[in-house]
Amino acid sequence: MGDYEKERELGAGQFGVVWLAFHKGLGIRHAVKFIREENVVDPTEFFREPQLLRQLEHPNIVKVEDAGKTADGELFIAMEYLRLGSVADRYKGRPVPLRRLKPIVCEALRGVEYAHHKGYVHRDIKPANILIARGGIGRLSDFGLATKVDPGGTASPQGYIAHLAPEVLLSGRTSPLSDVYAMGVTLYRMVNGDSLLPRFRSMDGYSSAIVEGRYPDRDSYRVYVPKSLKRVINKAMNVDEHKRFQGATELRLALEQTTLACSWREVVDKDSRSWMSDSDEFGSVAVRMRYSRVDTWNVETLLSRKRDADLRRVRALCATDLTEEDALKRVSLITASFVNNSPIKTFGQ
Repeated sequence: MGDYEKERELGAGQFGVVWLAFHKGLGIRHAVKFIREENVVDPTEFFREPQLLRQLEHPNIVKVEDAGKTADGELFIAMEYLRLGSVADRYKGRPVPLRRLKPIVCEALRGVEYAHHKGYVHRDIKPANILIARGGIGRLSDFGLATKVDPGGTASPQGYIAHLAPEVLLSGRTSPLSDVYAMGVTLYRMVNGDSLLPRFRSMDGYSSAIVEGRYPDRDSYRVYVPKSLKRVINKAMNVDEHKRFQGATELRLALEQTTLACSWREVVDKDSRSWMSDSDEFGSVAVRMRYSRVDTWNVETLLSRKRDADLRRVRALCATDLTEEDALKRVSLITASFVNNSPIKTFGQ
């Protein structure tokens, strides 16, 4: 198979299998997408993606290194190998820590901005197509569905059904604002994990929910997600394209202005729920919600200014004998205030 020696499979998709492969001549590893030539109707079409990536060279777009055909009759595209993989690979449907969110998404959005500036829409933005480079920054990948927009800024409909914008489903119009919507859904999934996504048995179910604004559920977020971040994500996912951010740059700037001072790890048991955080600003924090007696819950907040010190109870951030709904509201207020870097201001301490 030519100069490449396959080492391990990295992933498989509709258009081929991606392997970590060692280039024997150069002595370096690439992520290489392979597909049998007989499985491609027009082999020249296979090379449209690497040709496009060469036109779209940018620090936040994955770099194509080589393309061709092996001695075994496989077409291949070799791209730079990023060992952290994609957001989907690394977090596997779990929430992305909030403090890691901005460098991943904002930098990937710079890649989207550049593609739009060059007149292309990506049409397949999702966690699997955002790679994580050194320093935790995002790079946009997989331009297999990318296409040039017409003078009116539209293109034919393509993409992952769950990330298609309502106007794509209703009229077949794809535009840069459709990419903004898809990035909004991507952000929602990164913030919440996939467990909060509604499930449907058919494509029609997904389509109806998307058009009606029920997928994703704009009211369902992890308790610690602050209102400022919810507003950014929900605006990006607005059903009315004219009420969305009017471009990837607007979305990036809004996200950059959102304060994400700490991340929370969530543990849910039958009679208790806990949220833990370590940050430079606050040291170690734990918020616990525990079932007390019939229909009542207690909320306790513990804090240490030094990470290795014992946690101490913060009386002003504790409460007893609350309904489950009120307890969750209080936990949300406490945890989101730490994310906003304002717990002392919020609780008057």
